[in-house]
Amino acid sequence: MIVVAAGHGTLRPGVSKLTETVDVACGTSMLGQVLRTVNRVKGLWPRWLVLNGRFRHQIDAALERDRVGGYAIMHQHRRRGAADAVRLVMEHDRTARQGDAFLVVYGDMPLWRTETLRRLVEMHQSSTATHLPRPMISMVTVKIGGADSPRILERYGRVFRDARGRIVNVVEPGDARAADLVTTTSVNPSLYVFDRAWFLSHYDRIRPYPRADGHGDEFHLPPLLAVAAEEEATVAELVLTDPEEALGVNIPAELADVQAIVSRRSTAGQKTTAE
Repeated sequence: MIVVAAGHGTLRPGVSKLTETVDVACGTSMLGQVLRTVNRVKGLWPRWLVLNGRFRHQIDAALERDRVGGYAIMHQHRRRGAADAVRLVMEHDRTARQGDAFLVVYGDMPLWRTETLRRLVEMHQSSTATHLPRPMISMVTVKIGGADSPRILERYGRVFRDARGRIVNVVEPGDARAADLVTTTSVNPSLYVFDRAWFLSHYDRIRPYPRADGHGDEFHLPPLLAVAAEEEATVAELVLTDPEEALGVNIPAELADVQAIVSRRSTAGQKTTAE
């Protein structure tokens, strides 16, 4: 299991967004919220947390305040993207065995429910046990365009399918043709399970994504979906029923939205307990 949290994003100058508070009542940080959710899923071991050196001390302090532990730490010293962060762990982890799979969760996605993570892992494991060939990738998707679908989701990578409905690619809206975007009805919120051996053997197939901000190229995870499709490798799909779970945080307004949802969930949970 891996939590990828190596991002350099900020909402305030010089402050990692992963340390921003999402549970105002309890004072829990964004990353702390993610790790607590992951910790409630049984059987996810070992647990790795990938950090960048720039915000290491801020994140260490936040997690100490949140009292969240049990993670081995890996540092991504250069800004090279999520796929590279995963590769670092996969090549370093000597406890992994042939056939192992791993869950990837991003540190700026604090609204995932424990049950969603559990269902994705169980779906991948169940498919592995019953299907030939077994899935190389299992992923969550979420439908867009509905009355209850947050408009922000339309900025996520669009899921492209073949005539049989199988996932063959994920393309960022800015990189896709307008005519093609009209045909897509779901997006990729970046929650995955990968077969470890398959990931390592296909990492070199990921094309570097050029940055326009002066930093070097990055290596992202979605291109592996196109690689899997080219090989006709199985990609299993879990369709998300609650689109709010897929909301991440990149700007202050999104942080405020997430804080409101966390507060509403907490209030609903307290009412349920009282009843």
